[in-house]
Amino acid sequence: MMNLTTRLRNILPAILEKVPVSHQLIETLSSLVGINIFLAGLSFVTTIMVANTLGREQFGDLAFAIALGTYGLMFIQYGLEKSLVRELVHFPKRFGELLKATILLRSTLFVLFIIFLVIAFGFFNHNLGLSWGMVPVILAMVIPGFQLQGVYDAWQEMRRHAVFLMIDRCTYFTLVWAAVLLPFLTLSIGLVGAFMMAGVFAGLFLQYYWAFPRIDFQPVQGSYSATAFIVRSNFWIWLAVLSGLSIDYMSQIILKWYAGSAELGMYNVAWKTTQFALLFLAQAGRIGAEATARHTRPEATAHERIRFLLKYSVLMTAIGFMAGLPFLIAPQYILKLFRPEYANAAETMRLFGIYPIIFGPYLAVLQYIISSRMQIVYFTLITTVGVLSITLSYLLIPRMQGIGAVISVICSLGIALILFVAAVVIHLKGLLKSSEENLRR
Repeated sequence: MMNLTTRLRNILPAILEKVPVSHQLIETLSSLVGINIFLAGLSFVTTIMVANTLGREQFGDLAFAIALGTYGLMFIQYGLEKSLVRELVHFPKRFGELLKATILLRSTLFVLFIIFLVIAFGFFNHNLGLSWGMVPVILAMVIPGFQLQGVYDAWQEMRRHAVFLMIDRCTYFTLVWAAVLLPFLTLSIGLVGAFMMAGVFAGLFLQYYWAFPRIDFQPVQGSYSATAFIVRSNFWIWLAVLSGLSIDYMSQIILKWYAGSAELGMYNVAWKTTQFALLFLAQAGRIGAEATARHTRPEATAHERIRFLLKYSVLMTAIGFMAGLPFLIAPQYILKLFRPEYANAAETMRLFGIYPIIFGPYLAVLQYIISSRMQIVYFTLITTVGVLSITLSYLLIPRMQGIGAVISVICSLGIALILFVAAVVIHLKGLLKSSEENLRR
């Protein structure tokens, strides 16, 4: 683990030397990668233990609860996980006012989600394949919607926030391993959810405890104005995020419906394992989100935007390739860490190795679209891809089961990348044409 950490800490600065970024950003990215290598290692080992302890069927039910909780998470976040940095960077004088508005909005949506959850479990739990043990897992996935990641990213305090998240995850890991080692406890889905919630609350407490005393919440234009602004500016992003979830998570719900929890459990071993690769892309993307917001301010020229986006996309593609390579070339060896009942997931895992390679440039282009306030374009394209993803899932999963699900995910993400790139090229051409016309005048 230490050798891998040292190598990556040396590789990333070497890549970043090709891009004109500050030494502080290189240090931040290296620190985030170091923390996430540590977390990825613990998470990987813990996931193996949970999968082997629960077995395919219960692990599939856990995956189903996580998929439902992810929809709830995106529902209460209102697209702010993608746009809050933009708002705080573009309107620094309204920092506290806008943050307060987002917390009030997320709280309202959380109450609505709880009402929906009570209705679903009270009346439709048997039809939907729900169990009460799933409730803590779903809530543990939803509550992180109140995280202050956008605040820390806007302050360029990513390392501090990463430490708080590390405490969150380590709390969960410690409790899970304690349950496995203690003879009087039996690991179950409900217990896993309770441990997840304990970690989430620990992390949230630290985030709010450090950040709130440093924020001026005095209104600038008024709370109503700030809330209305957030609702308007994020509405299409919110709908787009909910639509985009069908690319990654609707296929899992459809897979459980057609093939059952055991098949979903095997699929989820491949999905969860390859998701560790996205930790590195996510941390590079955190730095990129703030940088993209700065490069899409009104005063930024079209040529500056193009140069930044090209370099950022190349960097994210390179990181994605490095992250996905192990799953492309050696899935059968990775799966030897799991119980034999998961061995048939090798081809699924190999296909999922393509995901980080596509996701890297996808994330870079997506951040540009959001920072450039192309909300309706984002919603239109991602909804189109979402419908396509659901269609592919319904066509492929009954025939190919887990392989069909992963093909649906990869194809949908690739098509989304192509459409987003086309939209950005059209947008940049328009900016170039507009600047040339201004020069002629």
